[in-house]
Amino acid sequence: MSVPFPPPVHSDCDRLAAADTGLRDAAANLDLDRGQFAWCRDHRAALLRFHRSPPSAWLGAHEHERHALRGTFCRARGIPILRRLTGGGASYRDAHQLNLTLTVALGADVTRPPLGPWPALLGRALQTALERLGVAAHFAPPHHLEIGGRTLGEVFIAVREGVLIAEAHLLRAIDAAGMLRVLRVPKEKLTPEGIRSARHRFAALDDPTLAAGAIQSAAHEAISGVLGLAPVAVAPAAWPAPTRAGTDADRGPPGDVGGNAPTRITHRPPADPAAAPAINRAEPHELEGFVKAGGGVLYGGLRPDPSGRTIESLVVHGDIQFHPHGLLRDLSAAMAGVRLDAALERLKTFLAHRPCELLGFTAADLERLLRLLLGRRVLQSRLGLSAAEAGRLMIHDPAGTTDAPALLARAQAMLVPYCAKPTWCKWRHRDGCPECGRCAVGEAYRLGRARGMQVITIRNFEHLETTLADLRDARVDTYLGMCCRHFFLKREYAFRAAGIPAVLIDITGANCYELQQEELAYAGRFAAQAELNLPVLRKVMAAVPACGPPIAARRAPRSTVPDGPTSKLQPEMTDRR
Repeated sequence: MSVPFPPPVHSDCDRLAAADTGLRDAAANLDLDRGQFAWCRDHRAALLRFHRSPPSAWLGAHEHERHALRGTFCRARGIPILRRLTGGGASYRDAHQLNLTLTVALGADVTRPPLGPWPALLGRALQTALERLGVAAHFAPPHHLEIGGRTLGEVFIAVREGVLIAEAHLLRAIDAAGMLRVLRVPKEKLTPEGIRSARHRFAALDDPTLAAGAIQSAAHEAISGVLGLAPVAVAPAAWPAPTRAGTDADRGPPGDVGGNAPTRITHRPPADPAAAPAINRAEPHELEGFVKAGGGVLYGGLRPDPSGRTIESLVVHGDIQFHPHGLLRDLSAAMAGVRLDAALERLKTFLAHRPCELLGFTAADLERLLRLLLGRRVLQSRLGLSAAEAGRLMIHDPAGTTDAPALLARAQAMLVPYCAKPTWCKWRHRDGCPECGRCAVGEAYRLGRARGMQVITIRNFEHLETTLADLRDARVDTYLGMCCRHFFLKREYAFRAAGIPAVLIDITGANCYELQQEELAYAGRFAAQAELNLPVLRKVMAAVPACGPPIAARRAPRSTVPDGPTSKLQPEMTDRR
């Protein structure tokens, strides 16, 4: 196995001590992680701990609970929510997973220890360990261990106070339903079919002849090898004492669970789930938005001061990894009091003069996020939107250079989700609308048709993909759409593949994600009704000028077959009965 770089381990480290502390409640494991980190920092040591936890939800170090987890479900079921010491996305742990925490004091002469090579170095070490046991695993960047393309585990890292912290987990069994219920943006859908599908996306070390002790020994030896240290086993009783959270360095992003969320968010599940402590949620930032980057999602919140001319606070968070650990907190401090019209330049100056390493996202992504947040302010003034209404808009701009009003001025089509039509409407699963006046969708059709826009009801996910392809072929500049932000985050690749800028309005009401019926929704069989935000839609449409003849009149159709690939772009034959 090739080593990506010579690991800059502290010269005082000559061995990697390891122990298995067994099954403990999640909060106790977090305290042991913190104690292990403090010991390595103070004694320039290297430690490796194997451990297990009952069902628990673990946020990444820089995540906000409301974007990552189904917190209400967790508290109702007594599932504790904790914050890892490392970055990356939220994860679900249970007693059938083997977790490991590695802490290594880094060289005193390393002023900026590289972060990027560590996931590959440790992931490949675990790959080697499993290969020695006859398991055909391999490391798949950026942080996955896989067997035959299915996820076996993940590796997350951080460097804090001169100590490398790595956390990894390996599945010994698969609780797909637990994962999907706890994580807010699951990879699959919570239906029997979706759960079965999720199980096929994961792999487990479920061979009964493969003992946990053998896996631990192989991992200990392989990790020691890449670090150049001697493997030494120690008794759990000799392990460093646990340490409770309590410093600013152990807190999550501002605004999460009552301001600066401590590492331990829920210490232990109450005996009675109904007695779970109330969560003191901070007031949301006035202007909010998000951008999808290669390595995760960046969320931002910007609150102007009462004058509306300067930044009172700026918060950035997400399922991301970077170094130094306090980078985003320092960014928030640097942006406070900056004039809005100077904010982008201040951000560029901060990043240019602050040495940092960003994994899976770039300075350009941060600039794109700030530009989006500043654009919310423009939307408020030009469209007469409140801060909450401006937050309902999602801007998909592949080039990242155009503001929402400019996009709306070029909008030529409108996409409406079928789930916003009433369940009793015969047009719910059909394109078109008679504008009977009994639902918000009819008003959307009326507003769009009045401006010469082609209005299309999206009937399922496959229909969305073909519709976007047809809009691209028709050389549509921009379109206006409606969908929930969960759908946009999960299926952002489909919007990106089309390459067409869009302004999307977040829908409300019965949401297939919150109702855990995504599979039905994607297939066009969702039975509940979502709601279009009609006040926002009316204000947005006021910025859309008449765009001339319908799209179908501006292009030669590729197909005239009913329900064929381009029938959606033909002039509507609307039944108004």
